[in-house]
Amino acid sequence: MATPRHQIIEQELLRLTLDHGDSDGQGYGASLPILKPLVQPLVQDLTDRDLTDALIRLDRDEHLAILKWIPGRGFVRFRVSGMTTPVEFFNQGDFRLQPTPDTDPYLAQITALTRTDQKAVKTSWMNSTILPQPELYEQLDALGLDYVKQGLTTGYFSSRDCKRVMEWILMKAKEAVLPPKKHTHSGEASSFIAVSRIEELRQISSPDFDFQKLVRLWEELNSSFEHGNYYATAMLTRGIIDHIPPLFDSHKTFAGVANNYSGGGKSFKEAMQHLDGLARKVGDGHLHMHIRKSETLPTMQQVSCAQQIDLLLSEIIRIMK
Repeated sequence: MATPRHQIIEQELLRLTLDHGDSDGQGYGASLPILKPLVQPLVQDLTDRDLTDALIRLDRDEHLAILKWIPGRGFVRFRVSGMTTPVEFFNQGDFRLQPTPDTDPYLAQITALTRTDQKAVKTSWMNSTILPQPELYEQLDALGLDYVKQGLTTGYFSSRDCKRVMEWILMKAKEAVLPPKKHTHSGEASSFIAVSRIEELRQISSPDFDFQKLVRLWEELNSSFEHGNYYATAMLTRGIIDHIPPLFDSHKTFAGVANNYSGGGKSFKEAMQHLDGLARKVGDGHLHMHIRKSETLPTMQQVSCAQQIDLLLSEIIRIMK
C-alpha cells in the first residue's frame, strides 16, 4: 500500500526541523514559500493547505513546536490549532520550527512505516518478470506519482526498471503542465480542420508530390488550435498557404492561386483571395512584429479561417485524386 501523502509531508517537515534547526535553540526559520519547494518534489499537487494542516497536526500532537516572534519577548511557543486563518500566518514567515522530545521517536516511527511499505512493494517488484510497458505503466499508475518518486530515490525499483520508471515520471510531469484542450463541441467540430479531411489527404498517392510534410502541417495546426496556441496557429496557417501553390497549375505563390486558379469556380476564388489577405497579414504581423511596450495576445476569432482552409483542403483532395 502506498504511503499516505500526509505522512510523507509530516516526515519531510520533521527532517527539515531536525536538519536545519539553529544550535542556539531558536529553531528552523520557515514560511510556506520556503517549505513548499522543499517538500513539493515528494508530493504531487502539494498545496499551502496540505502544509498548513501538517504543521497544525505536528504542533497539536507535540511532534514539533511552533515558535512565533513576539516583540520584547523574542520567539515563544505559539499554538496555531485554533486560528481562523492559519495559511495567512504561515505565509508571513515570522515563525520557527523547533524539535520536541517526541520529534525523533515520531520521525523514526513513520519512517519505519514507509520502509515497510517500500519493502513489500520491492519484494513484489523484484520477484516479477520484466513487464511490457503498458502493464508496467498500469502498475505505476496504481502506486501513484508521489510513491513512485519516493521509491526511485530509495532504491526499491530494480536497476532494469529504473529507466522506464523515470520515463513514466517524465511523462506524468509533461501531462501535468500541458494546457487543457479547448473542446467546445463534440467530435470533429472541436478541430480547426476536420480529421476526416486529413485522413483523405493521407491516402492520396502522387508521382509528383510528397504529402508527408503537408499532412504533418495540418495535424500540427489542429493541435495548436485545440490547445489555444494561437500564435502557432497563425504561423502554421501562413506556412501552409506558402507550401501548396505548386499543386494548383504550378503556381509559385498563393497570391497566384487566389487570383488565377480557375478550377474551383468563382466561390473558391473569392474564398482564397480572402484567405490570402487574412492569413498573410495576421501571420506576418505575429511573425515579424518587433517587441513593443505593450501587447495584446491573439484570440481564436483573430486566427481562425477554418472555412476557407477546409475549402482549400477539399480542393487539393479533389484535384489530386
